[in-house]
Amino acid sequence: MSSEFLYWDETSEQFELLVSELRRAYMDGYSVIELARLLHHRTATKLYAVMRNSGIIAKIKRKRQKQHIISAALATALKKSGISYIQWCSAHGLDAERSAPVLFECKDEYDSISTSAHNAFSQDFPNLYAKYFGTSPSDLPERTSQLRKEQKTDYSIVIVLNRKTNAYDAMIPELPRCNATGRNRDEAYLGLKKAYVIQMSIEKLKALMPKDP
Repeated sequence: MSSEFLYWDETSEQFELLVSELRRAYMDGYSVIELARLLHHRTATKLYAVMRNSGIIAKIKRKRQKQHIISAALATALKKSGISYIQWCSAHGLDAERSAPVLFECKDEYDSISTSAHNAFSQDFPNLYAKYFGTSPSDLPERTSQLRKEQKTDYSIVIVLNRKTNAYDAMIPELPRCNATGRNRDEAYLGLKKAYVIQMSIEKLKALMPKDP
């Protein structure tokens, strides 16, 4: 069964545990975009919404947002990632207005605004940052690669008709928390796939190694 991202079932009993692991990873310094890549999301849009709605990321105050001029390279990267510059700054705790101009210049180690903005850029888009500012990707700290080695396992899927409920029960025997019920086999399988995806997301987040201080 593929663990490629399928929207999480927020009514699942496991969803609260998933949010807890997202919070821990975020507090440990992993960004929304890094986590989206780790979890095989095509964009960071859904993950950002989940983390915002769960209170992990502060909500942006609803007011007319000022247009910020940022580099075309960063603008393109953020567009592909599915979040706006304002959302990106909010997720990193950056001042959007003050960060925009410093990202046109090289990093100033003596300026906290410049340092924070450049660190966020290089964290989320290391290769682009290296190309844009003429540095080597090897000079940047590795982050999402800091994972404990995952063990690949072949799981078996069991779908049986429960004659007491007249519904189909689907389960993965090797993963006790992965189970679902449906009116037919297809519905049971889809529910099982959702349970599997959320379980694998939790396991991947748990496997994140602590970052160096």
